[in-house]
Amino acid sequence: MKLYVPIIWLFYAISIIDAVPVTSNFNSISLVKNAPQNYSWNEVQQFYNYYYMLKYESLIQETYGSDQGALNKFESTKKTLSGSVNLTISSSSWPGYYGPVIIGGQKFNVPSVKCDCDGRRKFNESLSKTFKHIGTPFTFYYGQTEVHGVLGKDQLSVGKIKHVDQIFGLSDDESVFFNEVEFDGMFGMGFGSLSIENVTTPFSNMVNQKGINPYFGFHFRQLNDTDYVGTLTLGEIDSTKLSGSFSYNKVSKINDTYKYWITKVDGVSINDHKLKYKQKRAVFDIGYPVIYMPQDDADAYHKLINGSRFIPSLDIGGVYVVSCNTTDNVEFIFGKNSYSINPLLGPHAFGDCASSVQPLDIDENTWIFGEALLRDYYSVYNIDNFTIGLAPLSK
Repeated sequence: MKLYVPIIWLFYAISIIDAVPVTSNFNSISLVKNAPQNYSWNEVQQFYNYYYMLKYESLIQETYGSDQGALNKFESTKKTLSGSVNLTISSSSWPGYYGPVIIGGQKFNVPSVKCDCDGRRKFNESLSKTFKHIGTPFTFYYGQTEVHGVLGKDQLSVGKIKHVDQIFGLSDDESVFFNEVEFDGMFGMGFGSLSIENVTTPFSNMVNQKGINPYFGFHFRQLNDTDYVGTLTLGEIDSTKLSGSFSYNKVSKINDTYKYWITKVDGVSINDHKLKYKQKRAVFDIGYPVIYMPQDDADAYHKLINGSRFIPSLDIGGVYVVSCNTTDNVEFIFGKNSYSINPLLGPHAFGDCASSVQPLDIDENTWIFGEALLRDYYSVYNIDNFTIGLAPLSK
C-alpha cells in the first residue's frame, strides 16, 4: 500500500505526499518543498519562529533540566509568539519537504479506518495480506499536536528498497491540527532513542534487513527565491551532485545519548575576520529557510555584514536585511571544517534582501541551520559512526 506520511527525523521535517519519483540507479525519492504561500515575509517568519518553539521544546527541556531560569525564558518567548501568530497551519503553510513512501499494497497513511480524521486517506489493515496487529497503545506528541493509537506491522518500501518489515503506529485519535495538513502521518529518520515504544526506526531496519549502507543523504536545488526541490538517497551517495569531497562532523550527545542530528559550531568568519563565539550546538533542519541565532549572536554577526540593518517588528521582534548587492564572504566554522554561505536569502522590501541569518532568542547555545547552508551542500547522516558530512554541490 502506498504510504504518504511526513518524513521527520529529529530536526528534519519531511512530509510525504505525491511526488514525481526519481529516475536513477540510486535508492532515492524526490522531494518537493511545501512552504507558506500568500503571506508577507514577516508573517512567514512569524510562523517559522513559533513552529520552531513547538518543535524543539523537548530538546530545551532535556538540555536545561532543573535550570528554571532558562526554562522560564523559553516559555516566555513561546507565549509571546503564540499570541502573535495568525497564520492558519494548512496544506499551504506547513513547512517541509514531501515525497512518496510505500507500505503493503494500498494507499497508506498513519490514520487507521477507526480514526475520525476528516479529509485524510486512511490505512485499512484488512486489505493488506502482510499486516500484523500488535495492539500496543502509544501516544505521540509533535509540538502542540497529539496522536493516540496502537502499533501494527507491515512491509515498507521506499524507493528501490522493498519489503522491509516495519512496526508503525496506527492512529485512531488525532489533534484537529492534522485535519488541516496535506500529509497523512510521520516517518522518522532520527535515532532510535526518540522512537515511540522503543520501536526500531525505518532506516535502521533497512540497514539491518537489507544490508544497505548506514547513511542517508539530501541534496536540494533552488528554483527561485522561495521554491526548492531535492532528493533523499538511502544507503548511497549520488556523486553526480558533488563538486568536492566530504568533510565530517561528529554528532553530539544529549544526556549521554544520541538523540538528535546535532554537532558543534565554533564561530563565523566574515571577510576573513573571525568572529568567535562560545561554542554552540548546530541543529540541521531542512524545514527552515534561514540560519537562526540568539539575538545577541545575530547582532554581533551583522555588525560585520556591510549594509546590514535591523528592522524592528512587533510580531517577530525584528528582521535583519542587507543590501542585495553585498559581496561579503561568510564561512561558518565547525571544528577544522569551514562552510561558505550566501549572506542573502532573497528579496525582502524597499530594495533590500533578507539576511540568511535571523534572530530567534530562546536558547543562548543553539543555532539552527536551514536552507541558507544546506542549499549549497550535499548532506549525509551516518547512524553507525554518528557523523554529519557536508560536500559542496555541483552548480
